[in-house]
Amino acid sequence: LQFDKQRITISPGNPALPDFLPARFLVCGSVTLNQRADLTNLTPDLTLIFIDVATLKSAEKNIQTEKVDDLKRTCTFLKMAKYQVTLASKPYKSFSPEKVVINVPTENSFTFQEFTGHISGSVKCTTTEKLKTNLDLLVQLKSKSDSKTQEKAVKCDESYKFSDLEAGDYIVKMSPSPLCWENSALEVPLGTSNVNDAHFKQSGYSVLVTSTHDTKIVIYVENERSEERRVGKECRSR
Repeated sequence: LQFDKQRITISPGNPALPDFLPARFLVCGSVTLNQRADLTNLTPDLTLIFIDVATLKSAEKNIQTEKVDDLKRTCTFLKMAKYQVTLASKPYKSFSPEKVVINVPTENSFTFQEFTGHISGSVKCTTTEKLKTNLDLLVQLKSKSDSKTQEKAVKCDESYKFSDLEAGDYIVKMSPSPLCWENSALEVPLGTSNVNDAHFKQSGYSVLVTSTHDTKIVIYVENERSEERRVGKECRSR
Protein backbone atom coordinates (compact mmCIF):
# COMPACT_ATOMS: atom_id res chain seq x y z
CA LEU A 1 0.00 0.00 0.00
CA GLN A 2 0.99 3.62 -0.54
CA PHE A 3 -0.26 6.56 1.53
CA ASP A 4 -0.21 10.24 0.64
CA LYS A 5 1.27 12.69 3.12
CA GLN A 6 -1.33 14.55 5.15
CA ARG A 7 -1.09 17.60 7.31
CA ILE A 8 -3.09 17.10 10.48
CA THR A 9 -3.72 19.26 13.49
CA ILE A 10 -4.23 17.95 17.00
CA SER A 11 -4.91 19.87 20.16
CA PRO A 12 -5.69 19.11 23.75
CA GLY A 13 -9.31 19.54 22.86
CA ASN A 14 -9.06 17.27 19.79
CA PRO A 15 -6.26 14.74 20.36
CA ALA A 16 -7.61 12.00 18.03
CA LEU A 17 -5.81 11.16 14.78
CA PRO A 18 -7.90 10.83 11.60
CA ASP A 19 -8.13 7.59 9.66
CA PHE A 20 -5.33 7.02 7.16
CA LEU A 21 -6.58 5.42 3.93
CA PRO A 22 -4.30 4.00 1.22
CA ALA A 23 -4.01 6.15 -1.92
CA ARG A 24 -2.52 3.46 -4.17
CA PHE A 25 -2.39 -0.32 -4.23
CA LEU A 26 0.34 -2.70 -5.41
CA VAL A 27 -0.46 -4.47 -8.70
CA CYS A 28 1.90 -7.07 -10.19
CA GLY A 29 2.05 -8.91 -13.50
CA SER A 30 4.20 -11.50 -15.27
CA VAL A 31 5.18 -12.01 -18.91
CA THR A 32 6.07 -15.33 -20.52
CA LEU A 33 8.15 -15.35 -23.70
CA ASN A 34 8.57 -18.34 -25.97
CA GLN A 35 11.85 -20.22 -25.79
CA ARG A 36 13.71 -20.54 -29.10
CA ALA A 37 16.90 -22.28 -30.14
CA ASP A 38 18.26 -19.40 -32.24
CA LEU A 39 19.76 -16.23 -30.79
CA THR A 40 18.04 -13.83 -33.20
CA ASN A 41 14.99 -13.54 -30.92
CA LEU A 42 16.44 -11.56 -28.02
CA THR A 43 14.31 -10.28 -25.17
CA PRO A 44 12.28 -7.33 -26.51
CA ASP A 45 11.72 -4.02 -24.74
CA LEU A 46 8.40 -4.43 -22.94
CA THR A 47 6.15 -1.78 -21.42
CA LEU A 48 2.93 -2.27 -19.48
CA ILE A 49 0.24 0.32 -20.22
CA PHE A 50 -2.53 0.96 -17.68
CA ILE A 51 -5.53 3.05 -18.79
CA ASP A 52 -8.32 4.04 -16.42
CA VAL A 53 -11.41 2.53 -18.08
CA ALA A 54 -13.49 5.55 -17.06
CA THR A 55 -11.30 7.74 -19.31
CA LEU A 56 -11.07 5.42 -22.36
CA LYS A 57 -13.45 7.57 -24.42
CA SER A 58 -12.07 10.83 -23.11
CA ALA A 59 -9.72 13.08 -25.06
CA GLU A 60 -7.40 13.06 -22.07
CA LYS A 61 -6.97 9.48 -20.95
CA ASN A 62 -5.57 8.61 -17.54
CA ILE A 63 -2.55 6.53 -18.58
CA GLN A 64 0.25 5.07 -16.52
CA THR A 65 3.15 3.03 -17.91
CA GLU A 66 5.66 0.68 -16.34
CA LYS A 67 8.75 -0.76 -18.05
CA VAL A 68 9.08 -4.53 -17.64
CA ASP A 69 12.49 -5.26 -16.09
CA ASP A 70 11.58 -8.61 -14.54
CA LEU A 71 9.50 -10.99 -16.66
CA LYS A 72 8.43 -13.03 -13.63
CA ARG A 73 7.19 -10.09 -11.57
CA THR A 74 6.75 -6.44 -12.52
CA CYS A 75 4.84 -4.26 -10.09
CA THR A 76 3.48 -0.75 -9.83
CA PHE A 77 1.13 1.21 -7.58
CA LEU A 78 -2.30 2.24 -8.90
CA LYS A 79 -5.16 4.24 -7.49
CA MET A 80 -8.51 2.58 -6.84
CA ALA A 81 -10.19 2.20 -10.26
CA LYS A 82 -10.87 -0.20 -13.11
CA TYR A 83 -7.94 -0.45 -15.54
CA GLN A 84 -7.35 -1.83 -19.02
CA VAL A 85 -3.86 -3.34 -19.17
CA THR A 86 -1.99 -3.90 -22.45
CA LEU A 87 1.59 -4.86 -23.25
CA ALA A 88 3.70 -3.04 -25.86
CA SER A 89 6.94 -4.47 -27.24
CA LYS A 90 9.84 -3.39 -29.45
CA PRO A 91 10.36 -5.22 -31.77
CA TYR A 92 6.66 -6.02 -32.11
CA LYS A 93 5.38 -9.25 -30.64
CA SER A 94 1.84 -10.41 -30.11
CA PHE A 95 0.60 -11.45 -26.69
CA SER A 96 -2.38 -13.31 -25.32
CA PRO A 97 -4.66 -11.99 -24.09
CA GLU A 98 -4.53 -8.74 -26.07
CA LYS A 99 -5.69 -6.85 -22.99
CA VAL A 100 -6.65 -7.47 -19.38
CA VAL A 101 -9.20 -5.56 -17.30
CA ILE A 102 -8.58 -5.43 -13.55
CA ASN A 103 -10.48 -3.83 -10.67
CA VAL A 104 -8.03 -2.30 -8.21
CA PRO A 105 -7.70 -3.18 -5.36
CA THR A 106 -9.75 -6.41 -5.47
CA GLU A 107 -7.82 -7.66 -8.55
CA ASN A 108 -4.09 -7.11 -8.32
CA SER A 109 -2.38 -9.59 -10.66
CA PHE A 110 -2.33 -10.57 -14.34
CA THR A 111 -0.31 -12.58 -16.86
CA PHE A 112 0.62 -12.13 -20.52
CA GLN A 113 1.84 -15.00 -22.72
CA GLU A 114 3.61 -14.45 -26.03
CA PHE A 115 1.24 -15.68 -28.73
CA THR A 116 2.03 -18.66 -30.92
CA GLY A 117 -0.59 -20.05 -33.23
CA HIS A 118 -1.19 -22.20 -36.27
CA ILE A 119 -2.22 -21.87 -39.89
CA SER A 120 -4.26 -24.73 -41.30
CA GLY A 121 -6.41 -25.52 -44.27
CA SER A 122 -7.28 -28.21 -46.79
CA VAL A 123 -6.35 -29.25 -50.32
CA LYS A 124 -9.45 -30.01 -52.42
CA CYS A 125 -8.93 -31.89 -55.71
CA THR A 126 -11.40 -32.65 -58.50
CA THR A 127 -9.12 -35.05 -60.39
CA THR A 128 -9.58 -38.83 -60.75
CA GLU A 129 -9.43 -41.09 -57.73
CA LYS A 130 -6.37 -42.85 -59.17
CA LEU A 131 -4.43 -39.60 -59.48
CA LYS A 132 -5.55 -38.52 -56.03
CA THR A 133 -4.04 -41.70 -54.61
CA ASN A 134 -0.75 -41.54 -56.51
CA LEU A 135 -0.11 -37.80 -56.40
CA ASP A 136 2.10 -36.38 -53.64
CA LEU A 137 1.67 -32.66 -53.01
CA LEU A 138 3.63 -30.13 -50.97
CA VAL A 139 2.30 -27.09 -49.14
CA GLN A 140 4.93 -24.45 -48.38
CA LEU A 141 4.84 -21.81 -45.65
CA LYS A 142 7.12 -18.78 -45.82
CA SER A 143 7.45 -15.99 -43.27
CA LYS A 144 7.62 -12.50 -44.76
CA SER A 145 9.79 -11.27 -41.88
CA ASP A 146 12.68 -13.74 -42.03
CA SER A 147 12.06 -15.77 -45.23
CA LYS A 148 12.11 -19.05 -43.29
CA THR A 149 10.28 -21.83 -45.12
CA GLN A 150 8.44 -24.93 -43.91
CA GLU A 151 6.87 -27.70 -45.96
CA LYS A 152 4.10 -30.21 -45.34
CA ALA A 153 3.44 -33.28 -47.49
CA VAL A 154 -0.23 -33.77 -48.23
CA LYS A 155 -2.53 -35.84 -50.42
CA CYS A 156 -5.57 -34.64 -52.32
CA ASP A 157 -8.59 -33.94 -50.11
CA GLU A 158 -6.45 -33.89 -46.97
CA SER A 159 -5.79 -31.15 -44.43
CA TYR A 160 -2.49 -29.59 -43.40
CA LYS A 161 -1.37 -27.60 -40.38
CA PHE A 162 1.67 -25.44 -39.50
CA SER A 163 2.02 -25.05 -35.73
CA ASP A 164 4.05 -23.00 -33.21
CA LEU A 165 4.09 -19.89 -35.39
CA GLU A 166 4.82 -16.39 -34.17
CA ALA A 167 2.44 -13.61 -35.06
CA GLY A 168 3.27 -12.10 -38.44
CA ASP A 169 2.56 -12.22 -42.16
CA TYR A 170 2.98 -15.48 -44.04
CA ILE A 171 2.68 -16.80 -47.59
CA VAL A 172 1.21 -20.29 -48.00
CA LYS A 173 1.54 -21.81 -51.46
CA MET A 174 1.32 -25.06 -53.35
CA SER A 175 4.54 -26.44 -54.83
CA PRO A 176 4.56 -27.09 -58.61
CA SER A 177 2.57 -30.19 -59.56
CA PRO A 178 0.46 -31.51 -62.46
CA LEU A 179 -2.52 -29.67 -60.95
CA CYS A 180 -3.55 -26.01 -61.15
CA TRP A 181 -5.26 -24.12 -58.33
CA GLU A 182 -7.77 -21.29 -58.05
CA ASN A 183 -5.13 -19.57 -55.89
CA SER A 184 -1.73 -21.23 -55.79
CA ALA A 185 -0.42 -18.76 -53.18
CA LEU A 186 -2.23 -17.20 -50.21
CA GLU A 187 -1.15 -14.25 -48.09
CA VAL A 188 -2.09 -15.09 -44.51
CA PRO A 189 -1.76 -12.66 -41.57
CA LEU A 190 -1.47 -14.34 -38.17
CA GLY A 191 -2.40 -11.98 -35.35
CA THR A 192 -3.72 -13.11 -31.99
CA SER A 193 -5.89 -16.01 -33.16
CA ASN A 194 -5.36 -19.13 -35.24
CA VAL A 195 -6.12 -19.26 -38.98
CA ASN A 196 -8.07 -22.33 -40.13
CA ASP A 197 -9.31 -21.37 -43.58
CA ALA A 198 -6.22 -21.32 -45.83
CA HIS A 199 -7.76 -23.66 -48.42
CA PHE A 200 -6.59 -24.67 -51.89
CA LYS A 201 -9.02 -25.82 -54.58
CA GLN A 202 -8.03 -27.44 -57.87
CA SER A 203 -9.04 -25.52 -60.98
CA GLY A 204 -7.45 -27.65 -63.71
CA TYR A 205 -4.31 -29.42 -64.92
CA SER A 206 -0.88 -28.28 -65.96
CA VAL A 207 0.26 -29.41 -69.42
CA LEU A 208 3.89 -29.20 -70.62
CA VAL A 209 4.23 -28.77 -74.38
CA THR A 210 7.68 -29.16 -75.96
CA SER A 211 8.11 -28.22 -79.62
CA THR A 212 11.05 -27.58 -81.98
CA HIS A 213 9.38 -24.41 -83.19
CA ASP A 214 6.58 -21.99 -82.40
CA THR A 215 3.27 -23.71 -82.83
CA LYS A 216 -0.42 -23.58 -82.05
CA ILE A 217 -2.30 -25.96 -79.75
CA VAL A 218 -6.02 -26.46 -79.34
CA ILE A 219 -7.32 -27.80 -76.04
CA TYR A 220 -10.64 -29.65 -76.07
CA VAL A 221 -12.55 -30.19 -72.85
CA GLU A 222 -15.63 -32.39 -72.90
CA ASN A 223 -18.87 -30.37 -72.86
CA GLU A 224 -16.87 -27.15 -72.85
CA ARG A 225 -15.65 -24.72 -75.46
CA SER A 226 -12.26 -25.51 -77.05
CA GLU A 227 -9.35 -23.21 -76.29
CA GLU A 228 -6.60 -22.20 -78.71
CA ARG A 229 -3.15 -21.04 -77.63
CA ARG A 230 0.07 -20.15 -79.37
CA VAL A 231 3.19 -21.43 -77.63
CA GLY A 232 6.94 -21.14 -78.02
CA LYS A 233 9.45 -23.94 -78.20
CA GLU A 234 8.68 -24.94 -74.63
CA CYS A 235 5.62 -23.78 -72.74
CA ARG A 236 3.73 -24.81 -69.66
CA SER A 237 0.06 -24.34 -70.47
CA ARG A 238 -2.71 -24.28 -67.88
